[in-house]
Amino acid sequence: EGRIDVLVNNAYSAVDTLSESLGTPFWEKPIGMWDQVNNVGLRSHYVATSLAAPLLIKSGGVADGRPTPLVVLISSFGGLTYIFDVAYGVGKAAVDRMAADMARELAPKGVSVVSVWPGLVKT
Repeated sequence: EGRIDVLVNNAYSAVDTLSESLGTPFWEKPIGMWDQVNNVGLRSHYVATSLAAPLLIKSGGVADGRPTPLVVLISSFGGLTYIFDVAYGVGKAAVDRMAADMARELAPKGVSVVSVWPGLVKT
């Protein structure tokens, strides 16, 4: 039918890298660590939601009895408090902010956006 009712952004790629570098200060880590932590867990959430938005908007059917389309961004309480390292915390804070800003822009179109903190999840 050319619509999306639910989009869950749960991709993350740096679980092993973070555990291997635990305790190392950010200035002693390679600069590429930032990209490894945030390219998948942050950028791909943005890209997937941007590409799905037209179909999510098309799915909005409260008037015809359909549920409100929903975007879920998987994040962590690491956006509020220190966990693992600087890149992780900044990335999770950005995911939370992205969810809030996307919600503001998509709400008038009938699409809900939330950030969910499920705890430790290996993806």
